[in-house]
Amino acid sequence: MLLVQLPYHIIFILISILAIFENKNFNFYLKYKSFFKLFGLGTILIFMGLKYHVGGDWGSYLNYFNDVSSGNIQIRNFSNDIGWYALNYITIKLNLPFATLNTVAAIIFLIGIHSNAKLYANYWLFYLILTPYFIFIVGMGYTRQSISIGLLLISISYLLKESNIKTFLIFLILILIGSLFHKSILIFTVLPLLIMKINIFKLCILILTLYLFFLLTFFLLLDGNIFRRILYFFESSYSSFGAYLRTFILIILAFFNLLVVNKFEQNSLKLRFNKNFSILLLIISFLIFLSPSTVIIDRLLLYFHILFSSSLLTIYEYSKNQFNRNFILNLMIFLGFAFLIIWFSFAENSFSWLPYQNYILMMF
Repeated sequence: MLLVQLPYHIIFILISILAIFENKNFNFYLKYKSFFKLFGLGTILIFMGLKYHVGGDWGSYLNYFNDVSSGNIQIRNFSNDIGWYALNYITIKLNLPFATLNTVAAIIFLIGIHSNAKLYANYWLFYLILTPYFIFIVGMGYTRQSISIGLLLISISYLLKESNIKTFLIFLILILIGSLFHKSILIFTVLPLLIMKINIFKLCILILTLYLFFLLTFFLLLDGNIFRRILYFFESSYSSFGAYLRTFILIILAFFNLLVVNKFEQNSLKLRFNKNFSILLLIISFLIFLSPSTVIIDRLLLYFHILFSSSLLTIYEYSKNQFNRNFILNLMIFLGFAFLIIWFSFAENSFSWLPYQNYILMMF
């Protein structure tokens, strides 16, 4: 069983080695830092983008691609997730293969992680924490939503750099684009209001902008179908133990962030983000106990996994003891390997990720 998991472990080992090099500040790593970053990101991109028959929705995405290619799905009878249709349509018109969709999604997803990771001194530790679940499972399994997640992460990186109207507008534009692929991202339109310091004049502009944004979203993107779909998710009784377990872990993370991490953070923008993003996480997490179905809440919570890295990196960076830093790094490596073995061995849908196959490997 471990043999079919090996490609995932190899990628995780690579990222672990880069994180260790970075932690130890080896001279050869610092000298060729740009090369190591390019090599690491390029390897992850090839692993994600050129996957073959990997992920629970692989068959659905392939069938959709074939339907668009044959003309069975057209823009005039298509009312939801227009961005995904457009990406399929452009790929087909350019005579590009199906793998192009996964590659584009992986690029956007990785840019989102990169834009946040570079805000911290230990770039590869940021990736290391996210790799086992967020990159391997979410990034490679939820292709369409991974685009929205990537765009949200890019927009968050803008908010964490500076707080003004310009970054707010950039944030909204990225959220609007993300909603073309997965409408769940729209819940984060309120995030800038929770982070930015604003006066009455700016507040009026922001409220007006939000009002126009929601009008545009309602008339161009939403129709009766989306409301029926939301109602279906809340009324259906489908639930899973895994969803409750993931939610419980995220609730612990939110409280840890509010009670511990925020005491370390000295950057005011990051502090407000960590605080309000954690509160928003708690609100959405507790909704899982009110809905008979965990599906829609579980999907919304996927956006919050970035907090695992941002929280631990905050403690890592402000720790004055190298022993504590080494402990965090080694603990994340151990937990990462443990998660991979447990998830691939016991998760109900892990078979969709195994064995790992790649278009490049299939050429030989």
